Amino acid sequence: MEEIAIADVAEETASTDVAEENTVYTGTGNGYIGEVKVDVTIENGTIKAIEVVEEAETLVIAERAIPIIVNRILEANSPEVDSVTGATMTSFAIKTAVSDAMVQAGLEKPTITFANAEKEQVHIEDVNTDIVVIGGGPSGLSAAITAKQTSPDAQVILVEKLDILSGNGKFDMNFYDLYNSKAQLDDGINYTKEMFLEYKATAGETPERLQVWADTTETLDAWLRNMGIQLNGNYGGETSTNHLAEDNQFAGEVVQAGLEKNAYEIGVDIRTGTTGGDLIIEDDRVVGVKVNNNQGENYNILAQNVIIATGGFSYNPELVEKYAPHAVGLPTSNAKGATGDYIKQFEELEYALGNMDNTRIFPTILSKNYNLTGGADFAFIVNDTGVTTPTGKIGQLYYITDQKGHDSFYRMQKHSALGYYEIASSVEELAEKLGIDVAGLVATVEEHNNNVTNGVEGFENKRLFNVDDTLYGAPVMSALHMTKGGVLTNENSQVLKADGTVVDGLYAAGEVTVQSGGYSQSVVFGKVAGQQAALTLASEN
Repeated sequence: MEEIAIADVAEETASTDVAEENTVYTGTGNGYIGEVKVDVTIENGTIKAIEVVEEAETLVIAERAIPIIVNRILEANSPEVDSVTGATMTSFAIKTAVSDAMVQAGLEKPTITFANAEKEQVHIEDVNTDIVVIGGGPSGLSAAITAKQTSPDAQVILVEKLDILSGNGKFDMNFYDLYNSKAQLDDGINYTKEMFLEYKATAGETPERLQVWADTTETLDAWLRNMGIQLNGNYGGETSTNHLAEDNQFAGEVVQAGLEKNAYEIGVDIRTGTTGGDLIIEDDRVVGVKVNNNQGENYNILAQNVIIATGGFSYNPELVEKYAPHAVGLPTSNAKGATGDYIKQFEELEYALGNMDNTRIFPTILSKNYNLTGGADFAFIVNDTGVTTPTGKIGQLYYITDQKGHDSFYRMQKHSALGYYEIASSVEELAEKLGIDVAGLVATVEEHNNNVTNGVEGFENKRLFNVDDTLYGAPVMSALHMTKGGVLTNENSQVLKADGTVVDGLYAAGEVTVQSGGYSQSVVFGKVAGQQAALTLASEN
């Protein structure tokens, strides 16, 4: 008994000593995808350091948002700070984890909020610049960079309402509609401008815009490479314009990181957490924009030229209901900033709007995190009864493929490696893991394979589903991926009035405009807007 008592005392003493010396506490919180774990160094009630030691958040969000939220907490010596807009769940997880660590350290438990507190508004001094770009996505960054490249002495301000840049572009797998790239040439692919013009002849662009699109795209890869942005993964064959960064790396994460880096390096004045508001108009010319930031400050940015690159309206249910009712109720895979901020102003100012009901519905996004998924050479898309179901409508579906399908497309490989897909060795096991009716899924697979084997009409070009392979499946939904209508612009990216005349001093690019393409076209006409706005400065000066 005495030995046990001594041991107990020794153990208690050792434990106390460790507690006194140990100033690092591990806290946990729940993020967008899973648990987030942080090591927090606390000395004499002061948070000295925060290290995120475990997280499964979306990479392009985490690498931008985590440094911001950590810095805010350190500066305030408290997790009672504003979340990073555009990364609210990740921010909340970090704040909750730090709070957990503080409680372990014997400190008072902080009050953690999900939403940011409203700030009392105060008007501050106006700012003068040469060019102001509203929106920090692919087109906005491209516009700002090109404006500085065209006129190095010009003052260029870029405002972005979220705390992180790059919009939806940072999530994109494919930088498509790119030709004359080094990757194509290295593969012996000679995709010419004439081929591009023919390919896009029926896309809906004016002949003038189509020509500028083709001309600018011809040198786009070289422009990116001059900034250290390499798209080395061309895929899809001799007539394909699809590009990855590498064969095993999404294009968007590399392109957008490179654009952000170069925008800062070239001297663009980037102001995140700053929302563009009403345009300032004098004598029928746009001469600036009213802005407000997340510190409660509002002011005017007066500029010779204004470029709007604020994206579409996929994230605005009211505008979706008004202009694209066919998409009402669908989730969106677009960025949180895609709220159509300037559409109402365009209407009031009688600027030309077009194709407002034109959208892109993506057939399958992961229900877990809204990432675009799929792309296998063959897959079943079924409902919970295991029956094949059309996409494009509201409801829970399931995406199912075999090993060959998994290996046929990099997106599938990436998502399975990240744990987004259930993996099984039989159809029955996969159905059980997904919560699908087992008999129904087995019947669907058997019917398909019988039809392929027997050459049933409609199945001639389909392959067998290999039930002996490793099988993959995930819950998915159809989603509104992007809106493709907006304000009309000409070949110089100048905004047009309803009567077809140009709005002096105003340019626009990207999803805020009518455009037939997507990611790369946003970059192209962002470049055009930046160049033309800068050249106008030179001509006026």
